This record gives sequence, structure tokens and C-alpha cells, in this order.
Amino acid sequence: MSSFRLRIISWRLSFVGTLFPLFDSTAQNIDYAGSCLWTGAVDISTDGIHAYCAFQNGLVILDINNPSAPTIVSQTYCPGEGTGLCAGGDFVYLCTHDDGLQIIDISNPQIPQVVGSVTVPGFARDVYELNSYACVAGDYSGLHIIDIADPQNATLLSTFNTTGLALDVFVGDTLAFIADWEAGLQIVSMADPLNPYFVGGLALTGYAYGIFISGSYAYLAAFSSGLHIVNIENPAMPALIGSCDTPGQAIGITVADNFAFIADSYAGIQVIDISDRQHPGLAGIIGTSGRAMKLALSGAHLYAADYTSGIEIIDIAMPTFPIVIGNYPAPDYTVDIHVEGGLAYTANSSDGLTIVDISNPVAPIVTGSLALPDSAFSVAKSGEVALVANGLAGLSIVDVSQPSQPQLIAFFDTPGSACAIAIRGGYAFIADSDSGLIVIDISFPSEPMPVARLGTPGKVQSIFIDSLFAFVTESNLGLLIIDISNPSAPQLLGAYNAPGNARAAYANRDYAYIANTYSVEIVNIVDKAHPSFAGRYDSIRNAMDISVNGNFAYVCDGYDGVKMINVANPSNPYHEASFNTPGYSQGIFVVDEYLYVADQSSLIILRSSIEGPGECSYIPGDANANGQVNGLDVVYMVSYLKGGPNSPPNLCDCPPHGTVFVAADANGNCAFNGIDVVYLVSYLKGIQSPPRGCADCQPNR
Repeated sequence: MSSFRLRIISWRLSFVGTLFPLFDSTAQNIDYAGSCLWTGAVDISTDGIHAYCAFQNGLVILDINNPSAPTIVSQTYCPGEGTGLCAGGDFVYLCTHDDGLQIIDISNPQIPQVVGSVTVPGFARDVYELNSYACVAGDYSGLHIIDIADPQNATLLSTFNTTGLALDVFVGDTLAFIADWEAGLQIVSMADPLNPYFVGGLALTGYAYGIFISGSYAYLAAFSSGLHIVNIENPAMPALIGSCDTPGQAIGITVADNFAFIADSYAGIQVIDISDRQHPGLAGIIGTSGRAMKLALSGAHLYAADYTSGIEIIDIAMPTFPIVIGNYPAPDYTVDIHVEGGLAYTANSSDGLTIVDISNPVAPIVTGSLALPDSAFSVAKSGEVALVANGLAGLSIVDVSQPSQPQLIAFFDTPGSACAIAIRGGYAFIADSDSGLIVIDISFPSEPMPVARLGTPGKVQSIFIDSLFAFVTESNLGLLIIDISNPSAPQLLGAYNAPGNARAAYANRDYAYIANTYSVEIVNIVDKAHPSFAGRYDSIRNAMDISVNGNFAYVCDGYDGVKMINVANPSNPYHEASFNTPGYSQGIFVVDEYLYVADQSSLIILRSSIEGPGECSYIPGDANANGQVNGLDVVYMVSYLKGGPNSPPNLCDCPPHGTVFVAADANGNCAFNGIDVVYLVSYLKGIQSPPRGCADCQPNR
């Protein structure tokens, strides 16, 4: 957690207001809005004009008319996690792991349309299309045969459960050849698509991961054992005739003439001479900058999907002397995010700082970026300066007054490894791992000055600031509460020993919320010297970050995406909604109804919304949703309107007005602004009638 949200209350009211009963919040949804900074290229297909690329987030189409300078044509988000694809005619068939097969109309490459989908048992790993059938390698559930004659009404016809893990499939005529992990090569007849049956198989050393068929031979990428060549002239009795180990992990394969090309993971692409199939040998190597996954050929060009670096294009006119001629780069992992003023500032690991225009959340646009001395782990912003926690390189200070041209203006080498950062006033507070909490004066950003260090027993992992207090998570003690009213002399006030590994925390009024690996721990912090247990939500798998908005805690839960927990009653938190992001959900920043998630594979923008118009429970005037209407609601409303981080909790869909903070809409005009503050004050003084709520979105009680 690196964001800083300081709530300033410049004045107080002490009205005695009318009390109302507390009503439960209405049901919520989390929906996809937009995304960018896609990484995780896993597969590729090409027709010579376009390259169709499976990324974790979905489909990317590239114009490759000039192979040395590919350009993006479109990207189409799909639910689940992209794992493999094939292109045929006007359609791309995209496997999305546990979300099955997505069928995408690419007749207009600039505006692809998802027109159909089919759920399959297990995980959809890869697919091959032939003669109106899509054959899906379904991991532990084997081979799935899908009728795609009508793409909008595709139907699962049958399943053949192989003995291993079906990871890749190649179809020739009526036979499906399956790379079946520890079970090697499996051959299945689909002459009758409704009743596929086993024809033959061959156990192999290593683990069969990828497969390509050419003539009477099957070429298998066998992970730890490189290349195996199998004679399949008699499918019932396939025979191994040759092998060639590779230095890496053989994942993908394609063949042209007398050469096999192996996507060999971090070892790049291996070129193997197969002119003598009984004695294949290494003939060349193509170094890639990341993890080579899958390959496609078109003429004299080889296209590689590289998980961490995007798409590589290689000239193989001379296969033994291949030359990389072009690439479509992908950013490094997005691990943290700060949002302010219509811009998102992301920490992108080895790629440093990226700035994204999010004024239209449906279509975020990268506006600028800056490489930094070491991996970027965390980012925060103050004024026209962004601060980045840069691991062993310490703190980087970046001028972002021109978002399209960020400039490094200073750095400060902290004694440890800077992993998280927050800002209060003219000071940066750095979670510096083994070195504890470091405080740096950034009043003059070009001349950062250390002013204090507070040592801790274990590793400091995150920091969150609320008013005059820093909430720090630490590997030994859990949550530390630190008085930072005097930044040059921070004082430890109290600690809460949370079970597990406290990775991040958020403080909101009387409670702190801890992302605690396998749970969300809610802590009463009214007495900051003696924080105490308030509640716990246990159905968490790998909590990485947390943010709270109103009655809801939003938890980054690693591979399980984002979970929304209702914390209106801290002693009884419960699951409200969730969204399974494509990558590894690691950092989150919430602004009103939008959730900005650093998902490693991308910056993904989600929207938290009510299930439907009229499904909204609230108390008119109860802006802070505590069940009462009084002066505290006025304070809450003013704080938010003055730029405070905590928006009114009750956000409802009120056609035709869009989403409205209905409880704060005291005068009932279906909008929330300063006039509502005046109205509520007048009511509490006995001048106005009670708050009325939006006429088009009355409370559902």
C-alpha cells in the first residue's frame, strides 16, 4: 500500500440530529471498465497481414505489413486468463483458462466482437480449429470437441479424458494429436465427433507441452527434455525416432522445411536442424528478452509470443543465422498504483514509472513513462512530484508536471530496500524493509534530506497514513501505529500482532483493516496505544493490498482477483462481490465507484455498482452511513467535497442521472454538491424539511 489519503476537517459542527434505524447496504457488483499496460503474451497466430496474439487479458491484433515495425490495431478484453488461440477465417478462437473458449469475430480487425463462448470442464489451455470444429486441450479434463459451425451458438459435443494433462493439440484430418504432459503423445480419433476414441500413444522423457504435425511426423516440445520427433505413419503405434535436448524449457514449437523452432522459455528460441530426423541437432539460437512461449510462421518471418517482453519478429530467411527485426513491446509487471486528477501513476517493476490518462476509464491511454535505477515497487504523488520506492536504489523523485515527459530530478539511497512509500505534507515516509521506517524531507524535491529513522524488529512491508498517524505493517509484530505529528521524531504508539503475514493496511476513522495473507483483520484503533481485535474475514487466499471506501473493503487477493467485503458491521464482515482479474492482483486504489488495480498483467479498471435501479437501501442525509443523520454527516460531506478520500458509501444507479451518492443528496435533486451541505445544516437547525433523497432512486426498505 503506497497511497496517502489525508483527511482534513477544518471545522466542526455539534448539531443534535434525528436518529434513524440502520438499514443493510444493497447488493453490489464489480464489473470490468477498461485496462491498459497489457503484458503476458502467451500465444500467437498470423495470416501474414495481421498477428493475432493471446495475452493474459485477451486478444491483441497487430498490423505486421511492415514486420520491422508492427503496430497495434485493437485489443479485446476477455474474461478469465488468455492461455492459447488459433485463427481461422473471420474468427479467432481464444482459450481463457477456467472461462472456456471465446469466439471472436475479426472480420473487422479494428473492432473485434466476441460473438460466442463455450464453457468446458477443466481449464481451456490451447485450441485447434478445423472443418467447423474447435478442439480444445483441457488440461486435466482432456480433449474437448466443439461444434463451431454457428459461432454464436457453439456447442460442446464431446470430451475425451486423456491420462495426463492436455496442454496443446494439433488436428490432422480426423485425428487429434495431444501434448499430454507426463503422458507424452496421445492420439485420439474424432471421425465421429460425438464419440472420440483412443487410437495410440507414446510415453516420452520430459513432459509434452507443445506439438506440431508435419507429414508423417509429430514434433513435440517436451519441456525439460527439448525436442522429440515421433513417426506417426501408423497412428496406433507411434514410434520415437529422434530427440534433441535444449538448454531451457521447451514450451512451443513450429516447423518449416528442415528446421524446427523451439520456444525454450528463458533460453530464447532454439533452431534445430531436422534434415536427419534420427539425429536432430542445434543449429542456431535466437535470444529473446523474456520468456519465449509460442511461435507462428509466415513466409520468412517467425513470430514469437514472449510472456514478459511482448511479441518478437525474427527474419529466418537464413535459419541458422536468424535476426530479430521487430517487436511489439509489453511493459513489465504493474505492481502499484496512485490515482489523482484524472491520471494514474503506476509502478512497473523494471520499466519504472508509467503515467496513464484515465479521464475515460473505459479507454485508458498511456501518456508518459520513465525508466528508473532499479525495480519500481511503489508510487505516491504530491503536487507536481511523483515518488517511487525503487528497492535497493532507494527513493526516486520525478517531476510529473508534464505527464507526457516525466523527468527524474533526484534520488535518495535509503539504507535498506525501499518497498513502499506514503507522503504527508513535505515529508516522504518510506517502508525500507530491514531498515524500518525512513522519513525524508522533500520540501525541496531536488534536495531530499533524511530527518528520521524508526527501527523495527522485522521487515517493514507497507505504510498507510491517516492524519497524524502512520499505519505500518511489519513481518514480526503485524500492525504498528506510529505518531508522525513531528516527522523528525516519529513515535511508536501501539502494535497489533496480527496472525499470519501482515502485508498492507488501511485506516479509516475508528478502524484499521489489515491484508493478512489468508484473512482481512479488522482492528479497533480508537485507543491507538492499545489497538484491539474487532473482526475478521477468513475466506482470503493471498491478500496483497487493501483499500476501504464507505462500508466496503476491497482486497487484492493475488490470483483470485479482487474481493469486496462488506465491513459496515466490523464484527461481522461478509463477502459482497468479487472479480477474477486475469493476472495477479497486487495493488489497489479506489476513487468513488472505480477500482484501479495493479494486476501485474495490466492496469485494470473495475467499477463497483449497484445490481440495478431501485435496488438501493439508504437513509437520506446519512452521508457517512452510520445509521444516524447528524452533524457528523455534514463534516463527512464537507471533507469529501474538499478533496478527502472517503466518498459517501451509498452509491446507486439512478437512471437517467447515472450513479448518485444518494444518501448525501440531501435536497433530493439527484446530485451531490455543496448545496446539499447547506440543506442538511438548515434541516439540523430546524429550518428545512427532512432530507428527501433522489426522486428517481428512492430508498428500497
